[in-house]
Amino acid sequence: SMEVLLKIAFLLWTVQLSTQDPEAESLLIRPRNLKGNDDCPINVYFTVDTSESVALKEYPWGSQVDELKVFLEMFVQKLQGSTLQAKKVKWSFGGLHFSDRVEVFSQITTDTTAFLTRVRNIRYIGRGTFLDCAL
Repeated sequence: SMEVLLKIAFLLWTVQLSTQDPEAESLLIRPRNLKGNDDCPINVYFTVDTSESVALKEYPWGSQVDELKVFLEMFVQKLQGSTLQAKKVKWSFGGLHFSDRVEVFSQITTDTTAFLTRVRNIRYIGRGTFLDCAL
């Protein structure tokens, strides 16, 4: 839907803007023990709602979850292509999806290909939304 596409565009624009804005650098929290040539490890963990309120919002059922998976893939690829002032950024990704239960689809990993394969394998759960349990 147009609403979802606008949300995705806004989020990607925000990521792009934050990586280009020199003032955004002051918002980054860096480990104190980093030396000039050390990696800067950044872990990103996604929490994805695959309850019926998302999965059954539009026909065909599950299409909104498919759109979320496309967004995750675009977002991860955008992060991989971004530059920071750190000498070397080492991205790691992980995530879970939830409804009335929580399913971890990926532990934190530096293997982007494996992570994105696991994202593509997410199947919506349906049923109720238990946000408090997922978080």
